[in-house]
Amino acid sequence: MRMSWLFAVAGCVHAPLAAPPARGAVVYDVAVVSAAGERTVTALYALEATPSGPRTWSVRTLHTAGAVEEGGGTWTFDSAAPTGGDPWPLLLQHAVASVPAEVRFDANGAPEALADPEAWEAAARRAVEALALPREADAAADQVIDPDGLLADLRRTFPGTPPAGTWSRPDRLGPIDAVRAETCTEAMADDARTWTCSGEVVGAVEGAVHLHEGTSTTTIVADARGLATHESSWSGTLLWRDGDDVRDTPVGGRRLVRRR
Repeated sequence: MRMSWLFAVAGCVHAPLAAPPARGAVVYDVAVVSAAGERTVTALYALEATPSGPRTWSVRTLHTAGAVEEGGGTWTFDSAAPTGGDPWPLLLQHAVASVPAEVRFDANGAPEALADPEAWEAAARRAVEALALPREADAAADQVIDPDGLLADLRRTFPGTPPAGTWSRPDRLGPIDAVRAETCTEAMADDARTWTCSGEVVGAVEGAVHLHEGTSTTTIVADARGLATHESSWSGTLLWRDGDDVRDTPVGGRRLVRRR
């Protein structure tokens, strides 16, 4: 079954910026689309990274917008134009993502750890309390305030420099935990370095849901300022057992990160 995509997008190299702290903040526009059968989720957001020390950056989300399309209906969210009907999870996600996080990057340019996860959690809880949501939203807030989840999401945007040989990295793709295994080629042109990678996605072999014939691609472009663009995609077929029957649906996603 052929799957048509909306817009798309995410990625990094060297760190968000291979430049001294005096160069100031940089903003990346990130677009992400994921689809499973007839359900499509699109997210657009602006991510700001400000140098704060050697290989340390303060990262926060400036703006979030998105849409969910399913069954002929569409639900939208825009942090710049809130409405009384915005779902709590989306309000919470933006409030938490807008809290600056001090992130240490490793030598390859990938997020390594939060410098002070306890301080970030405390600030995130204050941001959630400022929303003044009903008590019923507390459980959803506890799920969103997740330092490990924040770090995993940043690694999708800034995966670091691809290594020589096979590039294997874990990822959460839709409802499954998977590993991307890609082979990359490197080229230089016009003072920019480009890595072009392709390979497979291998999902968990246990559980009720399996990924069949998963494929993965990544393209990263870096210049003297660091990451310029990063685009990645994956696709496959999701299989699961429904009684005596085996059901399937096409799944996939694309991510694009572009420096302003």
